[in-house]
Amino acid sequence: MSRVAFLGAVAVLLCLAALHVLSPEFDPSWRMVSEYANGSYGWLLSLMFVYALFCLGMLIFESALRAARGQGRRPLAQWLRRRPGASPEALELQVLRQLEMQRIVSRIAPMLGLVATMIPMGPALIAVANGNTHGMAQNLVVAFAAVIVALLSAAMTFVVHSVRRRWLLEELEGLLQGRADSFAAAKGETQGAAYA
Repeated sequence: MSRVAFLGAVAVLLCLAALHVLSPEFDPSWRMVSEYANGSYGWLLSLMFVYALFCLGMLIFESALRAARGQGRRPLAQWLRRRPGASPEALELQVLRQLEMQRIVSRIAPMLGLVATMIPMGPALIAVANGNTHGMAQNLVVAFAAVIVALLSAAMTFVVHSVRRRWLLEELEGLLQGRADSFAAAKGETQGAAYA
């Protein structure tokens, strides 16, 4: 799931970059990204939104599985089946790998929002100096929209990260407890055979 999320995030960024190149009539410094939907490459923007809905659907589906069965996908158990001799530390490292993208995005999105806010502030200040209040207002709209999008992105990824972290830690605890129980049972059988 984390690979799909990472590849999807890269695909969204590539689609956005492609829109900037394919539709130069929409200047991203003072036009909204959603205005690309009006151009001839609106399908590319629609593809980005479909991916966002897909990711949200994946989280809802996983939540429904957990509610219905008491557990959803078990990525750590699948990973452990491929590496049966993995240490507890290796399992913990796998938990960190599974959560890495959401953690990075939830921390970097606000920083990128600040950068995206500062970029249109220069033209807005120039517009104020020239007495162009309309130009200033247009640039401030872009600046505030960038902050809102970044904060929403950070909030969504933080929620996904927090929920997935809890799920993975619950799974990790169950796997480690199962290993301890198996080890204790095997040790008990060995001691029982020694007394017989």
